[in-house]
Amino acid sequence: MNGRQWIPIPHRIMTRTIDHSVPQMLVNAGQLKEKQIRGHEDRNKLLRVLGTKYDSVKYVIDIPVRREEKQAFLLCSDGFWEWIDEKKMTKFLKKSGSAQQWLDLMTAEVLKNGSGSNMDNYSAAAIIL
Repeated sequence: MNGRQWIPIPHRIMTRTIDHSVPQMLVNAGQLKEKQIRGHEDRNKLLRVLGTKYDSVKYVIDIPVRREEKQAFLLCSDGFWEWIDEKKMTKFLKKSGSAQQWLDLMTAEVLKNGSGSNMDNYSAAAIIL
């Protein structure tokens, strides 16, 4: 566990997991801005993947998220995340009455924004408390 503290802020994205893609590592090294990840030419090149044998454990445990009312969680692939920004995710969440409605709105946006491109596979699961 790192030393960060969980402090909820209403109507804000609080945290996201960090992947092991080339552009994310460039962000971590200060060589790229986070907003440049989505369009980066190496965005789908990974430095670590599940199912690969390692000499030692290579996973990261982040701080636990305290469960509270009016929280939403989204688990999605990079093929989903690439085509919808956090501002739209939040906007659609505010308009939704259920997790399924939220997913439907976001999926329509993903398909619209990725249309005509070489879209990666996309998947998402959501929970609204």
